[in-house]
Amino acid sequence: MVAKKIVKSGAKCTCNWGTGVLALILFAVGFWVLVNGFVTQWISITTQSGTSYWQIMLWYLGGFVLLALAKMSKWSAYSGCSVHSMS
Repeated sequence: MVAKKIVKSGAKCTCNWGTGVLALILFAVGFWVLVNGFVTQWISITTQSGTSYWQIMLWYLGGFVLLALAKMSKWSAYSGCSVHSMS
């Protein structure tokens, strides 16, 4: 319903598409890194492979940093756009 009001009012999307695509890529890579951290931790627990906790923590840290950068990139892409919200 809100979208119909915006379209009727004549508002146009002014998002930065390059930054939006960058945000999408960062979200995908960040999620992939977090999943790899979980898998590394799970394999380390079940097989007693001796994987260092620092390696696992670096996977998680890298994933969270990439997700934070993706969120900031998304905010940057949506800044000033009257159609999209900043959430």
